[in-house]
Amino acid sequence: MTDPGKSRLDASSLSLIGVSVVTVAETNNPSILNPDFLREFVLPDESWALQDNPICTPVHARVAYSNGISVQSGPKRVVFEQNSEALDSTGVEVAEMTRRYVRAVSYVKYTAIGINPSLVLLDPESADALQEHLRGTLFPPHDGTVPKVFPKAMYACEDRHITVEGSEIAGSDQEDTSLLFRGNIHREVRGTDRRARIEHIEAICRGVQGDLDDFRALVGATDLFQRGSPTC
Repeated sequence: MTDPGKSRLDASSLSLIGVSVVTVAETNNPSILNPDFLREFVLPDESWALQDNPICTPVHARVAYSNGISVQSGPKRVVFEQNSEALDSTGVEVAEMTRRYVRAVSYVKYTAIGINPSLVLLDPESADALQEHLRGTLFPPHDGTVPKVFPKAMYACEDRHITVEGSEIAGSDQEDTSLLFRGNIHREVRGTDRRARIEHIEAICRGVQGDLDDFRALVGATDLFQRGSPTC
């Protein structure tokens, strides 16, 4: 039996392993996305090395770098993604890259933007405590079979919608498992003209640190469905 005192997740064992920023756009042109364009208008450091050969076509484009950052573009969205085994939230580059991109490609009508963090719970005791809590609250054992229960919560805030969803992933040795929490912080882009919409996206990108802090508070709460929610 897990110690009830451990039912509070240890926030220090929650590791940020990825963040993506997705902009939804109407009639986007993927073919403009290429290493030269990104180097001139988007990258914070021109010395970044390419991980593999870029894909640049009229329907899909992708450029990936050896530091774990990639950019993808399609007819309806542009995705900036950053992955690492342990990512410092203050070192997240993709929000600023998104801001620079929409400023450079301002003629596209952007309609929504999503901030998508991923946190992994590395502490086995905390993972077991969470499972016991969820089973006791939602789905108890049945005929001797103990279920695995993963949380999903949705918050309809005034200016954003937040989704938190848990799942299980294999550990590095392929035997142990960890709990992965993915988030989606969705906002509709506001503004009656192009300039106002771009300014709104830039403000969202500048506030990404607050979104990441809110997401961590949600996942690290004692009761994921009642406590630790951000201010809506």
